[in-house]
Amino acid sequence: MDTEKKSPNLDEIPVVNEFLDVFPDVLPGLPPDRKIEFSIDLIQGAEQISKAPYLGKDGIKVDPVKVEAVSRWEQPKSPTEVRSFLGLVGYYPRFVKDFAKIATPLTKMTRKNERFVWTEKYEESFQELKKRLVTSLVLALPDETENFVMYNDASLKGLGCVLMQHDNVIAHVSR
Repeated sequence: MDTEKKSPNLDEIPVVNEFLDVFPDVLPGLPPDRKIEFSIDLIQGAEQISKAPYLGKDGIKVDPVKVEAVSRWEQPKSPTEVRSFLGLVGYYPRFVKDFAKIATPLTKMTRKNERFVWTEKYEESFQELKKRLVTSLVLALPDETENFVMYNDASLKGLGCVLMQHDNVIAHVSR
């Protein structure tokens, strides 16, 4: 950073020059003491509101509440319900191998002029996506004291990487 360079005037900076009253020439100092202090009282023995889906030596586990929600998801009965399911699973395509291939039949069903007739093909796609969403894809937590081995493939057909340690798959990403 050039310390010799002169700083621009605030009225020369677009947008800032519209709100010069927010940028005083002299700062007024620290905020004044308040009569009422803000604090959050904690309940003794209360647990976290949200728990990470991984917290132990046995590796990474999926959240059982989410597994149950996906497992109990009923067969869609309209294109809107199919869209809702695809909206849920659409957050995870990077973690589901062959996601696009599996989801294609369901995606086609949501098209405007497509008749909604639930066939075995749609049921297989639906069940396979549910199964893959509730299966833990990362099998072990890494041991930070040991070395990792990364296998990768970058070609015109795709990109894939596997991070391994002691013959355990730590992470797998494919595109």
